[in-house]
Amino acid sequence: MATTTFSITGCSGTGSIRDTYNTADVRFAKNLISAQQRTLTLMELARVRTQDRGSLGSIAGAEAEARAQIKMVAGYIKAWGESPNSTTLRHAAEVDDPLLRGKEEVTALRSLDGASFDRALELTIAAHKRERIARARSQVEDGYDQLMLSLARSVLAAPGEQFPP
Repeated sequence: MATTTFSITGCSGTGSIRDTYNTADVRFAKNLISAQQRTLTLMELARVRTQDRGSLGSIAGAEAEARAQIKMVAGYIKAWGESPNSTTLRHAAEVDDPLLRGKEEVTALRSLDGASFDRALELTIAAHKRERIARARSQVEDGYDQLMLSLARSVLAAPGEQFPP
């Protein structure tokens, strides 16, 4: 579950940050927050339900990266004068979002342990990757903000992220 973090301190130009985005950027940024929060939920479940104990070593670093990206992107959304909380989630299980698959997905994963959990988690992650790629492609086509475009391009360029259209 690799993530990419970016800093917003390098923004420059003659206009304000509020002039550098469009609705596609806001939608993509909010979806990034939701996706990272979903990643945190999946990691929490994996910590107690996986049979593959070897995969747990990378969770702490991935959690730190996810939290950093959530904080950075939420700050960006606020700088645009938007509310990052309007579509983000405090508890992934309480939201029904196509990217996250809502309560049903979390409930199903919570009912599994060991190898059956690992297989279901693998399928869940693959589905989320396909959604993330579709959203990144949409952002590249419709977005305006340079940071959001960079984030979208990084999703598309990540190893293992090139699913067929």
